[in-house]
Amino acid sequence: MADTIDHTLQERLQETLGHLMPRLIGSKQILIATLLSILGVVILGIIFGSGVIQRDLVRNSEDGSVRQVKSYLYKTYPGPDGFQVIRWGVVEKNSGGTYKYSVRCKYASSNEYGGYGVHEKIFNFDRKGHIVEVMGF
Repeated sequence: MADTIDHTLQERLQETLGHLMPRLIGSKQILIATLLSILGVVILGIIFGSGVIQRDLVRNSEDGSVRQVKSYLYKTYPGPDGFQVIRWGVVEKNSGGTYKYSVRCKYASSNEYGGYGVHEKIFNFDRKGHIVEVMGF
């Protein structure tokens, strides 16, 4: 009799597992896909957030301009005719020394007499991308 009960329980267990296994397998696949997605996001966050892959804070845009210098010039020479850039230099990344980046810019600016003066300056940046020195050339 005990054998019959064991056999009956075994059959019922196999029947129940037979119905549940496809659901469990599907759930496992969803769980694995979710965990892999989360792991991928975490890894990308670590890589980009830690500076392993990082774009330079000071760089030439497609038209050659440098965002920080343009902002400086707009503040220094306000108005629609405040300044006109003649030539942008290529941003140089410095490995040592006081400054992390440097760029040269030649521009014309309006003066109080309505004329224009031509200037060529070197803009030096710290490691955070802030202008820390503007030198005449």
